[in-house]
Amino acid sequence: MNSLRVRALPGRLGQRERAFLVRVIWFVLGFVFALWCCYDMAARSAKRWDSREGEAFLFVAILSSHKTEHLRNAARQTWLKLAVASERRGAKGVPRKWVEKLLQEQRQFNDVVVIYEAADTYETLTSKLVYSLQWVVKHYYFDFLLKLDDDSFARVDAIADELAQWKQDHPGRELYWGYFAGNAPVFTSGKWAEQTWYLRDGYYLPYARGGGYVLSLGAARHVGTMGVIIFEQYSSEDVSVGVWTAPLRLERWHDRRFDTEYRSRGCFNSYLVTHKQTASMMYEMYRNLQQDRKPCQREARWRLSYEYNWSVPPVQCCVRNMTDATLRRPRTLRLRHSL
Repeated sequence: MNSLRVRALPGRLGQRERAFLVRVIWFVLGFVFALWCCYDMAARSAKRWDSREGEAFLFVAILSSHKTEHLRNAARQTWLKLAVASERRGAKGVPRKWVEKLLQEQRQFNDVVVIYEAADTYETLTSKLVYSLQWVVKHYYFDFLLKLDDDSFARVDAIADELAQWKQDHPGRELYWGYFAGNAPVFTSGKWAEQTWYLRDGYYLPYARGGGYVLSLGAARHVGTMGVIIFEQYSSEDVSVGVWTAPLRLERWHDRRFDTEYRSRGCFNSYLVTHKQTASMMYEMYRNLQQDRKPCQREARWRLSYEYNWSVPPVQCCVRNMTDATLRRPRTLRLRHSL
């Protein structure tokens, strides 16, 4: 598999080239005690960065399941060709024949890390996220982490360019980047039902939709370090990340180029992440990208989008009255890429 390398802008690792690494990750964390403990642990672990197994400017983490091998194969044959791919997947409670199949997949592609501590079910996505992020933070140094679902199509090259520019323009800042919602009602029934929600009457705290979002190193380490201590685990991993990062001083960047809701808003060449894609749709988008330098042969809008209004109460944040047809297409000109 080809390795896409990006010449990063000046940062902790200087001018050395950093490879894209892909892992499927899952994470959870704690609260008040976590804030103190996080800084203490961060100070101690900072001395051990040189012992990390690898380093990456952008670490791409993909949530997957033992049942979705066809999506992993589609990703390998399409947009993951831009990256060195490694995935992290839950295996607790998975039948032995499926575990053996995952291990066989690992031997074939060398891009799977099987995690035995978490069950491979939707109800345990948050805990799977925790174990995986802990593993990532322990083994790799990175500037930014992009979390994706395995049915998302991502322009990782363009995302890396955006992040390199953002880092140059915002030195020392932490980042939480995605498509935010502040008016999402709390589920009280069904598989997403929350049994222990006491933070806000009737609505979740603002969070980036789970089809894909970015955390900077400091935010990711905060989540990963405190993941198994005392933070409440909620049914949805994206809601959990929004809660856990709420007290942090970071840049919350709402970007309509993240089509990451539970339903896709359409096909636009401006999108950096497109959620709810089938394997055949990934192949088609990648083929269009290779032939015409744009993933959508014809752009189409299925739903309106919104700009997040941070100056009003969260319940008033998100008036869905915009089309994404006017968004600028991503460019990959700021950094030099070598295959």
